[in-house]
Amino acid sequence: MRRPEKSPQPLFGRPRAEVEAEFPEREPVPCPLCEREPVGFATDP
Repeated sequence: MRRPEKSPQPLFGRPRAEVEAEFPEREPVPCPLCEREPVGFATDP
């Protein structure tokens, strides 16, 4: 019988390097309300 797979750990609050390693091909997506591309927060390294 197969063992259940572990659920992935959330990336929320993880360092940017870990998020970029998981999702290397990200692209900025404009906000559907104001049509602006996202900018980093003061806490983003």
